[in-house]
Amino acid sequence: MKHAIAFSMLLATAAVSMCLMAQTPAKPGATQPPPRGIARLHITPAPGQVPTTLKELVNLSSLIIEGQVTKLLPGRDTSPGSLETDAIISVRSALKGVAANQQIAVAQRGGVTSIFSVIPAQYSLFQVGEDWLLFLLEDKRSTAPNIGVKRYLATGIWAGQFQFRDGRLILPVDEPDRLRSQYVGQTKEQVLQAISSTLRP
Repeated sequence: MKHAIAFSMLLATAAVSMCLMAQTPAKPGATQPPPRGIARLHITPAPGQVPTTLKELVNLSSLIIEGQVTKLLPGRDTSPGSLETDAIISVRSALKGVAANQQIAVAQRGGVTSIFSVIPAQYSLFQVGEDWLLFLLEDKRSTAPNIGVKRYLATGIWAGQFQFRDGRLILPVDEPDRLRSQYVGQTKEQVLQAISSTLRP
């Protein structure tokens, strides 16, 4: 019978806590079965890792783009009980930096496989067709697979992910976010104007 267990693990500089549906323990010498069920991902950032102002977010980012999610690659294991998902983003425009190609990849912690899901508590996983304004850093991890396009990570884990629906910023998560919540309901033009103001010398 499955039962809930709690465990924690260190991933990069963030401590990650999950509630994971347990498996029947493997016999000595047997291969541990893959995780099943649904895990809830909660990230505890290191001090200063998540920007609290738009200016700080802009300054920390090497690339800021408007784009649309065009494809999701299958969730991949990064460690036991942990998934990461690569989203292919079609770049409409770059506000800061240069996107060498019209498509880039942005990795998010979390994901879904046929038997196991890792659902983030503090941000939403990308979905095909969504409209995003993304503040990004180059993903220089040597462990990430080569998928043919340049890789990026969101600045400040979730702070650099601004989602728009019907032209207005939304925040479809239960936990409050100090930076993004300041702009909820604003039009994309209003947010872009605020970013442009921070970019002026």
